[in-house]
Amino acid sequence: MGASAVARPTPDGAEKTAAGRRRQGVTKKRAPPPASQPVRLCAFCLGTEAHNRHTNAPEPLVVCSDCGSCGHASCMHWDHAGKKLAVVQTYDWRCMECKICEVCLDKGDDEQIMFCDRCDRGWHLYCLRPALDKPPKGLWYCPMCKPPKPAAAPKRSVSPHKEAPPKKIVRLRVTRKEDAASTASEGDAVPTDDDAPFSGLLEGEDADTRAQVPSPDDQERFQRSMLAAEQQLGGAVTLPARSRSGTPMLPSTGSTHAAAAACGYALPISMIRFGAYDIDTWFQAPFPEEYSRVPDGRLWVCEFCLKYMKSRFMAMRHRMKCMMHHPPGQEIYRASGISVFEVDGSKNKIYCQNLCLLAKLFLDHKTLYYDVEPFLFYVFVESDEHGSHFVGYYSKEKRSPMDYNVSCIMTLPIHQRRGWGYFLIEMSYLLSQKEHRLGSPEKPLSDLGFLTYRSYWKLAVMRVLSAEPQCSLEDITLRTGMKMDDVLYTLQDNQMLHVFHNGTPEGRLPPEYFTSHTPDLPAPEAEPAPNDYTIRVDAEALHTFLAQHDAKQYVRVQPDKLRWTPFLLKQAPVENTK
Repeated sequence: MGASAVARPTPDGAEKTAAGRRRQGVTKKRAPPPASQPVRLCAFCLGTEAHNRHTNAPEPLVVCSDCGSCGHASCMHWDHAGKKLAVVQTYDWRCMECKICEVCLDKGDDEQIMFCDRCDRGWHLYCLRPALDKPPKGLWYCPMCKPPKPAAAPKRSVSPHKEAPPKKIVRLRVTRKEDAASTASEGDAVPTDDDAPFSGLLEGEDADTRAQVPSPDDQERFQRSMLAAEQQLGGAVTLPARSRSGTPMLPSTGSTHAAAAACGYALPISMIRFGAYDIDTWFQAPFPEEYSRVPDGRLWVCEFCLKYMKSRFMAMRHRMKCMMHHPPGQEIYRASGISVFEVDGSKNKIYCQNLCLLAKLFLDHKTLYYDVEPFLFYVFVESDEHGSHFVGYYSKEKRSPMDYNVSCIMTLPIHQRRGWGYFLIEMSYLLSQKEHRLGSPEKPLSDLGFLTYRSYWKLAVMRVLSAEPQCSLEDITLRTGMKMDDVLYTLQDNQMLHVFHNGTPEGRLPPEYFTSHTPDLPAPEAEPAPNDYTIRVDAEALHTFLAQHDAKQYVRVQPDKLRWTPFLLKQAPVENTK
């Protein structure tokens, strides 16, 4: 038995059943259920505002105004102080996928858009003025958030001779408590992350640099130290000026060498500092690549060990530690403060290599740089209480198949025109005589070397003819140590040799002999001396020439001061093959 609906009368006679209402034509719409709020989840940790899954703490969500995507500030690695979150909540923020450029209002290329580290707005690299090629390093603030540049503070005088004027104290009368509170808070404020010199990496008291400001006592000590350094270095030390953009400016033409070195303004080698002299170089030498360009174009060379350096500071440090006061090797000659040292290239390789590089700066035909083992170097120095100062040198092969007694000869430009070239050449012929051999320089000669040798040959022959007018060619070679072809060339060049052919004197030798001794052509094989000849000398011209040369008072070699034995090569033992 089913239950039946019973109609109950109402006070106004209407029925409360649904059927009764339908019969009366009354319909009532059902109210819709209340809309449910969507649960916002962080796109990174899938947490809510009440629970951040990374920190297990409540944290507000930032909602994209375009797509509705949410995210926690800590999940997006924003600053912990919440400054960026406070700025983002003041405008319609967009997520990274919906971000548009604030200039062109277009999304454009995602690879060319970067976000401000303060407001998180997007900016294209090519829309900025000036445009950027790549994102800058560190924190970057957009033009809307970039703080204004502070006014430049007036430069303070740091001269130790002028006392600073007394500071003026300005007293302000504060009448309101609000003004006093604001003034006190401004005076005690700690630099914010945006204005801190550490780009927000340090916060609060860690970023406060006011305690590191130099005190007046520190500045005074710095000035005293700088003046003492300037006096010790021999010149004012100037630091590179800075332009308004903060980049170092290039030094001017008259800048000091310290400023050039500080700016890294390197130039090819154009001069060397050798001892107390600045010497302009004549040619380029194959120094290592890191020494091919030096500050201000000046290379510093130690005058004792010949080590080369880039700067005055390195040279001073080396001079304090350098233990050499004379060339290495054996001293073979000493007289009147002049010494000659014999240096073996195989025993003192570094010194001889540095010597060859130094010589290349003043010689055009120099080709020996690093292969120094087969050579002997004879270094000429002037000695005083400070040490033995380098003047010049010459080198020769230990075993020369052509009997060359000089391979390379050089005198520093600061010591030229004092007769030291004659001294070195005379020393080379003296050693040849000690070896019971006739010597000659290696051909071809440089232009300056050819002029020096031609002048010395003339002087040596003139001295022999002055002591013994009636002498033969063989006598001249034995007295001078010169080879026969050099003697013939000297006599022919000064028109003193007359050779007889078929009873008729001829004043000149064959042309091919004369042209073969020019510095650009190799020397020929030794030619036999003529059998029928005569040497004619103008006695007056000879004495005038020798008197003019003696008036220059050039130093000559004293053979009795020489302490030297010829260099002997050890022969390799022959293996017994039997």
